[in-house]
Amino acid sequence: SKLLAGELSPSQLPSMTSEDMASDQKNQSRAEQRLQALQESAIKEDSGQITDIYTCEQCKGKKCSFVVVTPTACVNGEHSWTSVTCLSCGHRW
Repeated sequence: SKLLAGELSPSQLPSMTSEDMASDQKNQSRAEQRLQALQESAIKEDSGQITDIYTCEQCKGKKCSFVVVTPTACVNGEHSWTSVTCLSCGHRW
């Protein structure tokens, strides 16, 4: 542990995050898990229509995928909405 190794003092503990307290090996493992989850959840280009009419709020990218979502209880498309995903950074809105 970082505390036992003298890398930090007990007074630092209350303000530390769980990542600050974790070992480098644990943080590396968590980073790999986050990356894998992101890759598995990313929308593939063929799962929606590709367009450049939207601009991502986060990365300012223009390559986006969009799908028009209509709940099954809606009549004549009322209450439909468009789900947009940036293909550069994965941000959804």
